[in-house]
Amino acid sequence: MAHRPGEKLSDSDLQDLLQEIRGGSSQERRDSLRRFDWATGDMRKLGWSMSQKGLDLGTAMIVFFNGDPAHFNYVRKDRVPMEERARCQVLDAIHRRVVSGFYLPDPDQGLGDVFARILEWVERQEDDRAIGCHGRWVFDPRLFMPITLKAVQDANEDDDDPLPCEKESPLTDRSLGAPANRNKRPGLLRELLGPILG
Repeated sequence: MAHRPGEKLSDSDLQDLLQEIRGGSSQERRDSLRRFDWATGDMRKLGWSMSQKGLDLGTAMIVFFNGDPAHFNYVRKDRVPMEERARCQVLDAIHRRVVSGFYLPDPDQGLGDVFARILEWVERQEDDRAIGCHGRWVFDPRLFMPITLKAVQDANEDDDDPLPCEKESPLTDRSLGAPANRNKRPGLLRELLGPILG
């Protein structure tokens, strides 16, 4: 079932598309996405497939890199050739999902063999930052760091360090701002509701 960009899906086509996308085991779906042919494949089907729950971060990044994002990374959106706009829209959608945390690393495989490509991409974007520019798809490197108990403990230890303004100083002494002889009489609400409350 091939769809052209801009063509509206009928209800039956949509049901067929969803059945095709959601059919098979999760490993079969991952393998199919990793082999997706960006030159001749249906971008709408790829977009729908990439929006399904259960996809791992490694697969998402392999699909992203298979789409040749480096070719369009420095091209303004309005300068992308019309025939390549669907490709860039899918790359945009994958990027948004990656940076928002939609995809999680596979607990058994982690990022697998795509980790080296991710590091290369992040190094290039750091080089760009050093000269004062950036591409279309920028990733936070922390998204790809392994989540381990040690890393979480280290992060918690860093959070426990007081900020410079939280250290003991005359400014953090709460008694300085309080009135010296606070009036001991009850407040207005206590005065009014006292007889009712007892």
